[in-house]
Amino acid sequence: MRASNKQLTILSEAEKAALYESPDFDEEQRLSFLNLTPEEQALVRNRANLSAQVHCALQIGYFKAMHMFFPIDWDEVQEDTDFIMQEYFPEHMFFHPTTITKHQYYAQCHTIAAHFGYQLWSKEFEPLLREKAEKIIYRDVSPQFIVIELLGFMREKKIMRPGYTTLQAIVSNALNAERKRLGTIIHESLTEADKSALQKLLFEKETETLSGLADLKQDAKDFKPRMISAERDKLISIKPLYLLAKSLLSKLKLSQQNLQYYASLVDYYTVYDLRKKLKSDQTYLYLVCYIHQRYLKLDDNLMDAFCFQLKECEMEIKEKAQDAYSEYAISKQSELAVMKKLVKLYVKQELSDEIRFGEVRREAFAIMPEEELRNKVLHDDDKELKLIDFYWKMVDKHFHRFKLQLRPLMMAIDFSSTAADSPWLKTITWLKELFGANKTIKKYPITACPEKTRPKRLQKFLFDTNAKGEQKFHGDRYEFWIYRQMKKRLKAGELYLADSVHHRSLQQEISSANEKGALVEPLDIPALRDPIKKLLDDRIAELHTEWLRFNSDFMQGKLKHLNYDEKTNTIHLKNPGRRGMKSIKIVFMISCHSAILRMYFDLLMNGADIHQFLRTYSLVTAKCMLMKTA
Repeated sequence: MRASNKQLTILSEAEKAALYESPDFDEEQRLSFLNLTPEEQALVRNRANLSAQVHCALQIGYFKAMHMFFPIDWDEVQEDTDFIMQEYFPEHMFFHPTTITKHQYYAQCHTIAAHFGYQLWSKEFEPLLREKAEKIIYRDVSPQFIVIELLGFMREKKIMRPGYTTLQAIVSNALNAERKRLGTIIHESLTEADKSALQKLLFEKETETLSGLADLKQDAKDFKPRMISAERDKLISIKPLYLLAKSLLSKLKLSQQNLQYYASLVDYYTVYDLRKKLKSDQTYLYLVCYIHQRYLKLDDNLMDAFCFQLKECEMEIKEKAQDAYSEYAISKQSELAVMKKLVKLYVKQELSDEIRFGEVRREAFAIMPEEELRNKVLHDDDKELKLIDFYWKMVDKHFHRFKLQLRPLMMAIDFSSTAADSPWLKTITWLKELFGANKTIKKYPITACPEKTRPKRLQKFLFDTNAKGEQKFHGDRYEFWIYRQMKKRLKAGELYLADSVHHRSLQQEISSANEKGALVEPLDIPALRDPIKKLLDDRIAELHTEWLRFNSDFMQGKLKHLNYDEKTNTIHLKNPGRRGMKSIKIVFMISCHSAILRMYFDLLMNGADIHQFLRTYSLVTAKCMLMKTA
């Protein structure tokens, strides 16, 4: 927000003109707003003379359009005046307007306002608007938003808006009060050590030319190791400040909109402005909000990088395993053909039973060299390998490269779980302690990790048995397995990041909504007045109406871009850009949409397990989904 003539600019020049300058009607608007009802015409006819009557008619039209009264300059409203004369005073061939008195002007204003049920602005409404402005600020501190909400409030209460300077003063006072509130909390909450830590962000590092804040602002361009390593270092370095910000924000009680707004001001102001020009409390507020938002983004970036790197690792291992298994299958097929030739020696009629075995061996070695045959016999354990065997062999061979990126990310990210006693969270914590102490997994017995993280079907791949018969971890394989489970359970919602935007738990979202609900309860927001069940019923009814409208339009042939195939019960969307048609399979189950919303409401209100809802939701939506085929 910028100051103009030492006053807060709450509206742009165009917005100010739209609200406070008399309207300039076009022909259509004249037909709409200057079309007077019989009651309005009677009000006009009650004026003392023709000038007062025309003036009153114009004020009625302008009030209907703007809910304001304006001083009328007859020269500037000639077209509107001509329209009034033609419509309501055709008997007067000529009209020579005269200026009406102040008494007549204000009398007309009172009469017109009373006719439409409005109250003229007076100072007695200022406390009401100040109180409303203070509540609005809790939602959004931007002046434009406050003004829009105040105008809506006055329109609802049928109070004429005040002059621009009065409105400007009300908004300014409300913002100043909010600044004082925040400044007091910051002053009382931050210690000298906290202030010093925040101020360090505004100064250059010893070994670099950028300030800590400028360095923190730089975004990673991709998921390359160097970029992600820098992101990880940033997250670790600002974690103490984030914990400080988290604690302070709980006292400031900012809405998400205001939190983002204050954080954005760090990008708006230069480091010099933050350090020298702004008040220290303002600087601390902007920095705290920015650090909070930046930490959440960094946490999301690291989690996304972890999932990306793991996916790359999985794809490479899967591809390598498939190639190795294909080679193995081909070699087995070749060996089988050779073995058939060797077996034929036993049924070859040309060889008599009395022949020396040495002759048979020579023929066998002609088929396969002795050394190669000997190796096959001595080293082949007769166990046929499967694709999964090659998969874990490829983990041994290739995972160590990806581990260099995945392990530091796992160490930096703070995971949480929706389950109170999650074995996966325990394992992650154990691995962090292990790697933090520079220890390896393979030195520990398998009982060191929770049993539920040791699936029986994979035990032969994840664990080795030593000479003493003790089972030990196969280090890389178990670590890889845990990383895969982390990704899987994060997607399922069992694991989550508490300090995140995109990877929070659903329970966090619900709790946050409840907290925000308590904050906005006194704000008199129309959308929050109705019970949730009514809102859901309204949305379901809207959806049902849309489906019926779609069905009606389709049956009447209005939707020319769609064709229905009776054989496959599918609707085809014509694609003029291709020769064929792009098929889109749509299952029209309107009841499913209703069921999903009602099921969510019932489960939420009855305190049911949210994971059960998600499982049920998946089953329902599986039957009511949009399937695209190329």
